[in-house]
Order: sequence, then C-alpha cells, then structure tokens
Amino acid sequence: MQLNINIEMPRRRGRLSRSLEDCLRVICTVCEERGQARVKDVAEELGIKSPSALASIKKLAHMGLVEYERRRGIRPTRKGEIVCRELLRRREIIKRFLTEVLGIPGDIAEEDACKLEHCINPLTTRKLAELVELVEKGRRTREDKSF
Repeated sequence: MQLNINIEMPRRRGRLSRSLEDCLRVICTVCEERGQARVKDVAEELGIKSPSALASIKKLAHMGLVEYERRRGIRPTRKGEIVCRELLRRREIIKRFLTEVLGIPGDIAEEDACKLEHCINPLTTRKLAELVELVEKGRRTREDKSF
C-alpha cells in the first residue's frame, strides 16, 4: 500500500492548535457517519463542555474550515475536508511507522500517533512515510524471494 507523502500542513504562524485539529477531525468523522455534526456531538466526542466546543467551532468557521449555523449543525467546508484528510493521513503515517518499523502494538501506536500528529513537522512526516515504504518494499522483496 503506497502512502501519499505530499503533505503540506499549516505550521507555526496560522497553524491550527491541537484542540482545533482534534475538533476538525471529530466534525469530519461525525459528518461522515451521520451527515452533519452538532455542538453536542463534538463536545461529547472530545470530552469537553458544549461552550468550549462551540468556541472551537466558531474559530474553525472563522478560518473557513467549517460552516456553522445555530440549530442547523456543523459541516466541514471543502478546505476543512482537505485539511482533515491531511491530519488523518499524518496520523496514519505515524501509526504505520510505529507498528511496521518499530513493532509497537496497534493500540499503543494509535494512542502515540494521536499525540505525535500535532507536533510533527511536514518534512519529518514525509521522511517517515518514505521509511515506511522502504521497509515494506524490503519485506515484500524478501517474501517474494522466499517462494
């Protein structure tokens, strides 16, 4: 399975905070499952109170990443969907590095990837993806030779 390694997430100035990244990811996930998200859904999923969730949602709306109308729910914009896909891809790359290269059990790798995804530089993510691909290619080559 080839990883798309062209990841350019906003960094430093204008960067999404960890809590905003998590909020956007939850909104996208809930919308995929249910068609739209509510403030209550986001708050419950993040384990925070509704006023805190609403403040994050309003920030994301101001950034153009979600559309929010009171009593109508929350939906990611096209830009928000793109950013969310990159967040999920970054997490998946980190998780695969931890499991495939380092041999970390899946549950621990998922928990660690969730933490690391917020602080890793795009260049580092690209290099991890390249390393994972190299390791997987080496394994496939060895498996092919063993038959």
